[in-house]
Amino acid sequence: MALLFLYLLGHGPVGDAQTAFQEGEKHFLNNNPRLAIPRLEQATVQEPRNERIYLYLGIAYEQIGNYDQAIRVMKRGLEFALQYKDLFYFNLGNNYLAKGENETAIEMYTKALETNGSLADAFLNRANLEVKLDRLSDALKDYTSYLNLVPDSPQRPQIERMMALLQSVLQEREARRIAEEKRKKEEEEARRIAEERRRQEEEKRRQEEEARQKALLEAVLSSLKASTEGVGNLSAEKEDIREKRIETDIEE
Repeated sequence: MALLFLYLLGHGPVGDAQTAFQEGEKHFLNNNPRLAIPRLEQATVQEPRNERIYLYLGIAYEQIGNYDQAIRVMKRGLEFALQYKDLFYFNLGNNYLAKGENETAIEMYTKALETNGSLADAFLNRANLEVKLDRLSDALKDYTSYLNLVPDSPQRPQIERMMALLQSVLQEREARRIAEEKRKKEEEEARRIAEERRRQEEEKRRQEEEARQKALLEAVLSSLKASTEGVGNLSAEKEDIREKRIETDIEE
């Protein structure tokens, strides 16, 4: 927050600002949010399009823990924001973060960075949230961007340790993913081989059954032919007997 105060302090009060804004700004920059809030609220009535009033007022509400009111003020300020739109989004992200609305906080940090790609603290805050939400690859990118923008950050050693840990976790997860894919492929291949073996055995049984049925049919057919031949010979023998009887009768 101190960096933000210095950033705003460097721009000084707006031209012909009214007393309410001047007093509210003084209390705000002296880190007295409870004194600043009523004067800044009054200033929004006097200068309803002054974006700095909403930015100060929103941060003051954030400082006393009234995050819902801070969000309402910041959103109203966005309607008039020209110079500080990135800071409105950034502080909205901070308030949503304080409320535990992590996805919305990330959305606000992203909008802040879309407005101002050099807002280093937005990269850092978004990275911390991404770690919490287990989006480790995104977090690693955001930590890298932050260190590129603030190479002499006092938090650099901690951030570098975090980045090393993230890389280690990602590598381990990738190794597990590859091993799992290999296991699934091996299981699938084993199932394919088992299914092929089952199909072949089933086909073999089918062929054996067809062969058995064919052999049975041929055996029955062969038996039928043999019976037919026997009947023909018996008829011929009867005819021979009849002729012999006729011949015997004539001789008599």
